[in-house]
Amino acid sequence: MTRMRDTVWAIDSRKDKLEDLNDRMLDFAEENLIAKDIQLIVLNDLRNNATKINPELRQDIYLIFKEAISNILKYSSATEVKVDMRIEKDKIKLSVADNGEIVRNKNIRNGHF
Repeated sequence: MTRMRDTVWAIDSRKDKLEDLNDRMLDFAEENLIAKDIQLIVLNDLRNNATKINPELRQDIYLIFKEAISNILKYSSATEVKVDMRIEKDKIKLSVADNGEIVRNKNIRNGHF
């Protein structure tokens, strides 16, 4: 269902503003981080940013963001995640950082499987 919703959202031309992307990303982060008792800290305020964004770029950024959050959930012992997305010199800058440490697989020794 989530994949279907993501696909519908990606092609919905009414969701072509930066604020729409920001809202979608934060909804995903909140839903998944709260379940693991991880605090979400948002450093930007794009709620009223009506800057139009190309649908392909919007989808790419969203998928990168989802992967970053998923990796934090799987591999980090984080208690907080900081997210910052802003426009700098006509470019979108996205930063996702956590305060955790890498949770290593017991089968990994000295960086080798």
